[in-house]
Amino acid sequence: MKPVAAISLLLIFCTFLSCVEPFDPPEISNPEEILIIEGTLDAPEGEAKVILSRIRNLSSTAADTLGARVSGADVRITVDGNAYTLTESETGIYTGLLPVQYGSFAGLTVNVFGKIYESDIVTLQPVPDIDSITFEADENAVRIEVTTGDPTAVNRYYQWTYVETAEYRTQFSSDYYFDGNEVQQRMNEQQFYCWKTTPSSNILVATTEGLAENLIFKYPVVRLPANSWKKERKYSILLNQFSISEEAYIFLNELENNTENVGSLFDPQPGRIVGNVRCVTNPEEYVLGLFSARDKKSQRFFLDSRELPDYPSVLPVCSLQSFDTLSVQEVYNLNGPRDLMGAILTPAGMIIGYTRAFEQKCQDCRVLRGGSNSKPPYWE
Repeated sequence: MKPVAAISLLLIFCTFLSCVEPFDPPEISNPEEILIIEGTLDAPEGEAKVILSRIRNLSSTAADTLGARVSGADVRITVDGNAYTLTESETGIYTGLLPVQYGSFAGLTVNVFGKIYESDIVTLQPVPDIDSITFEADENAVRIEVTTGDPTAVNRYYQWTYVETAEYRTQFSSDYYFDGNEVQQRMNEQQFYCWKTTPSSNILVATTEGLAENLIFKYPVVRLPANSWKKERKYSILLNQFSISEEAYIFLNELENNTENVGSLFDPQPGRIVGNVRCVTNPEEYVLGLFSARDKKSQRFFLDSRELPDYPSVLPVCSLQSFDTLSVQEVYNLNGPRDLMGAILTPAGMIIGYTRAFEQKCQDCRVLRGGSNSKPPYWE
């Protein structure tokens, strides 16, 4: 889970605990605000990205209490002694393309309205290729797993992110529409099939430290429950594998453990998570921050529903309305021009009427799940 989401859950949990027993962790509630710094420098492209956000204390009632982005900062990354200023491409998101190679030393400096934050110097280590992406399926779920390893044992700490794309369809196909004057046959823009792409937001890290062999075998990346719509037709995942430092692994692992453990009164209470970023102008200030230099290898994997057990359909229950050609204008006046229609034909092929679904989501895939009806260029 991302640091912003994780801290949000921690604060919510602390608030919940206060109803049972007063609990006020000084490292979270005492500062007026906590600055969150998420910084990465990825090889081989040299993609740099730093996200700045802040959280107010527990007693704040401001609308932007959780995850407010920090704009207008001066963000620089030093690579092998050369400093590069990043550009604020979106509010609170700073990016750039920097020259980087294996063995490069990099550090982050952030100036937020006169307050200076610096990271430790990190070293870019190579990461091995992804050996394989496989899946296992049973009646409960489909699990996507990755196997990888580094025989040279240079890197023993791994992180993964992914972007998943799922193809889905509506129950009914829209072949006609009414433009307000007459019925038109849909020629170029189909609305039956869509593709929805979603980036990962959870933390995925593993280590081979202490193992005899530097091998990650079938590490679980994604779990698709039996009732997930994502696997109903075809599913694809672009998996990114990174090399990270031991310090980054410890930080991310602690963050994930704290996030997973905030669901029960019997779980450990959230505490201070220490990253590799500090405030040099005020050493007492607590900062939730991590800067990593990572090598990246990627691999795309496709999963066809025909390879899976026969899971129940998750399409919504839909029904059709039929009407004759003379009723088209009346239906349009009631529902507007976006009503989508199929034709009712005589045995000779003459159109005598039309059908439409009562709900738009039953005939427009963009409405159904918010995807796009343009096929991705990489789609098989």
